[in-house]
Amino acid sequence: MRTGHRRLTGLLYLAPALAFVLAFTAWPFAHMAWMSLHNWSLIAQRKFIGTANFVRAWNDPQVWLSLGFTLKYTLCITPILMGLGFLIALLVAEDTPLARFTRAVVFAPVVIGLGASSLLWYWLFSYDHGLVNRALVDAHPALTADLGRVALHGPLAYCLEEADNPGAPVQRLTLPRASTLRPEARDDLWPGVISLTADAERLANSDWNTTLFRPDPPKRAPAPLTAIPYVLWNNRSRGSMSVLIPEG
Repeated sequence: MRTGHRRLTGLLYLAPALAFVLAFTAWPFAHMAWMSLHNWSLIAQRKFIGTANFVRAWNDPQVWLSLGFTLKYTLCITPILMGLGFLIALLVAEDTPLARFTRAVVFAPVVIGLGASSLLWYWLFSYDHGLVNRALVDAHPALTADLGRVALHGPLAYCLEEADNPGAPVQRLTLPRASTLRPEARDDLWPGVISLTADAERLANSDWNTTLFRPDPPKRAPAPLTAIPYVLWNNRSRGSMSVLIPEG
C-alpha cells in the first residue's frame, strides 16, 4: 500500500508537467504528423493522400539544398558557440575584476528580463491601477460598491461595532494606509480575546448643515478605531456594524 501511495503521489507531482508537455509538445507533434498525410488547405476541404507529401519532398532538389545549407551552418556555428561558451565559463570561474564584470554582462539581460516581467505582472494586478484587477472588478458590478474599502483579517476576521466606536455610525470611520494596528487584550468580551486599535479618521457630520452641497473632499477629524473579532459581534448596543472599512 505504501509503495502504491508513493507512486500515486509522484504521479500527482508530475501531472502539471505532463499536462504541459502533452498540450504543447506531444499533441502539436501528433497533429502535425496527421496533417502531413493530407492535402490540407485552409480554404478547401482536406484530402487524405498518405505519403505523397514525403515522396514529393524527397524528389524536390530545393529540399536537399536547404538541408545541405542547414548542415553546413550547424557544422560551422556549433563549434563557435561552444568555444565562446567555454571561454565565458573560464572568464567567470576565477574571482577577479574581469570575472565579476563578465558575470554582470552575461547575467544582466536575464535579470533585466525577469525584473521587467515581475513589474509588468505587478502593474497588471495592482490594487490601485491594475488593468487585470480592474477588469475582474468590473466583471461583477456588485464589487464596485466595495472599492476603496479594506477588511481587517488574519486568522480571524474583524469588524467595527458602534459599542466600541461611539460618536457616529462606524461607516463614517476611515483607516489611513499609514495607520498601525495595535493589539489589545479584551477579556471583557472573552478570556484571551485580542482586539485591534488604530488611529483613524472620522468624516465630519456637520459638512452638510442646511446647504445643498458639502465640501469635497469632506472634512475629517482624528478618531480612535477599535475592531473586535467578528465571531464576538453580538449587538451589544443599538448602533451599526461594519466589516469593510474605507481607506483614507
